[in-house]
Amino acid sequence: MLDILIPLLLIVLGIIFYLSPPKKRSSTLSYRTKNSLLSATHFHEAHVFLGKLWLIGGLILFVIYIILLFLPLALLVRSSLFFMLSLVTIFGSIIWTEKHLEHLKQ
Repeated sequence: MLDILIPLLLIVLGIIFYLSPPKKRSSTLSYRTKNSLLSATHFHEAHVFLGKLWLIGGLILFVIYIILLFLPLALLVRSSLFFMLSLVTIFGSIIWTEKHLEHLKQ
């Protein structure tokens, strides 16, 4: 039942990162990797790009969650399936952001 928190969190963080990315690299809530810390431009671009991905991914996960509620699946199966989709969304967006930042380096 608490599975809905994952897409809601992605939507909220996506909006925050997209509309108001952190100004300082030492900010508590920021995306800090080797590529994102190369320059201020990379840092800003990483947050905007990741914010878009998380916003879109969160909305898609929300729709999938609603659809899964109406399928005749056991609660554990539904939660496990949704959790795996959430992990793919989160890690996939991070990998995609890192590839985007690698492309910016060139």
